[in-house]
Amino acid sequence: MVKYILMEDINPWRTRRQLFYSILVLLVMILPVVLFLYIRTPRASCTDGKQNQDELGIDCGGVCAKVCVQETKNLITLWSRTFLVRPGEYDVAALLQNPNTQFGASRFAYTFSVEDAEGKILAKKEGSSFMNPNSEFIIFEPRIAIIEGIPEKVFFEINNITWKRMENYKKPALRIDNEVFTEKPNPRLTARITNPLPEDFSHVEAVAEIRGDEDNVVAVSRSITEFLPRASNQSIFFQWPQALPEAPKICARHVEAVLLFDSSGSMDDDGGNPPQPFTDAKNAAQVFVNELGNKDKIGFLSFATNATTPAEATLSSTHSEVKTIINNLTIDPVEQHGRTNIGDAIKEGATLFSKEQNNSSSAPRRVLVLLTDGRANAPTQKNAESYATNEAQNAKKEGIDIYAIGLGKGVNQTFLRDTIAGSPEDYFFSATSKELSAIYKKIAEDVCPKKIYLTRILERTKNEMGSIE
Repeated sequence: MVKYILMEDINPWRTRRQLFYSILVLLVMILPVVLFLYIRTPRASCTDGKQNQDELGIDCGGVCAKVCVQETKNLITLWSRTFLVRPGEYDVAALLQNPNTQFGASRFAYTFSVEDAEGKILAKKEGSSFMNPNSEFIIFEPRIAIIEGIPEKVFFEINNITWKRMENYKKPALRIDNEVFTEKPNPRLTARITNPLPEDFSHVEAVAEIRGDEDNVVAVSRSITEFLPRASNQSIFFQWPQALPEAPKICARHVEAVLLFDSSGSMDDDGGNPPQPFTDAKNAAQVFVNELGNKDKIGFLSFATNATTPAEATLSSTHSEVKTIINNLTIDPVEQHGRTNIGDAIKEGATLFSKEQNNSSSAPRRVLVLLTDGRANAPTQKNAESYATNEAQNAKKEGIDIYAIGLGKGVNQTFLRDTIAGSPEDYFFSATSKELSAIYKKIAEDVCPKKIYLTRILERTKNEMGSIE
């Protein structure tokens, strides 16, 4: 018997085998190519010139150590200026603030440009420095020669900042104390720098600034401690070759002063336009404001038949605003034939002071300065002088010093000198308004008998913890 094998029974098996071998051959051909491409294709990195991974910019931010510019805040230049050392020679400095709490800079470049009033460049000085996170520091360049012209403006430019990520940065607890400033024979500041930490520090830079008032730096100098061993201290010195250019304006003990100002109708008795003695008295009161330091606080309260409530100016260190209030004061037409309420003026003026004990060395000195051209004759329902006497006594018990100024022949000098003023020496008589400016100046000098320079020393070092090298 003959058997026939149909082609339909063989084709499926043969087809599957052919397909298998075809795929196998294809894999053998493709796999080397895939491996070659895999090996040759660079992986994403922080140096591939591409913004990938979780980077904020090209090869910066995210997993990359490099800091993107958009991560940082701009440095702040708080001031920049020149300081005369001797004719033809100037120090130049700038106070900077790095507001970035996690970023420092291992290096940045800077340029000082010194110009005269017309904008002519007198000198340029380039340099480089470093900065630590969240820090305030001074860039100081000493003894720049400026032979021609007078420096009026200083421009400070920063560029080429090499930012460094310092997320765990902690400023080392170096300590500066025992500051002593002397003016003669030449200005000199000494201090002590202490390293209480269990590690050494090298090249510790300390820069001192001297302020004539809180807002005006008059001198800068630098001291370098090349090596500060662990658990040790050293003396540091700063000196200047000649006297500082401006006298100090800072009261050794801060002052709170309230000017009590008579604005009754009699302050216009001399007539004129503007009214006198009212106008001279206002100008003289502003002399007192000018004599105190920028951080001393001044208030202003006028009075006539009654004290003005609320006061025209509560205690403020914004002296320009207080002077504007004084300058704009007018006599109320209602008070043209009004009375003089000294008791109310003292009572209301005393309420403006802070409640710190006046006998504390750190507490401000509290002062009332009373100006009147009349006798205490209000309120009418009370004995006006007895009322004023009681309020003066209450203020004195609170540690408030009272100065009194009697203007013209209408005042009761005995009452003001022996009862209202803190002592007879604290009473001043002014026959005419022309003497008031000198009197207010004398009282300001008495209130602030000693004026001092304010010193500050800023220190930094490159090898701080979490540091920049």
